[in-house]
Amino acid sequence: MIIRSIPVLCLRLLHMFSLISFVEDIDDAYRFIQAHDIQVTRKIERIGDFAYFNFKDPDGNVLMICNR
Repeated sequence: MIIRSIPVLCLRLLHMFSLISFVEDIDDAYRFIQAHDIQVTRKIERIGDFAYFNFKDPDGNVLMICNR
């Protein structure tokens, strides 16, 4: 089942990112990032009830935000 594989997906992706943050509303977080002219490197990806997107911090590190 896809939902059971989501934590594994996050763990596999963790080694690629400096930080993963979890939020209640992924769409609000995405709008916040865009409103502050922060570079989005991957638009929101939705897998069942799970969603995430990536952006760069000022140092160029790719970060991830996931929904809870």
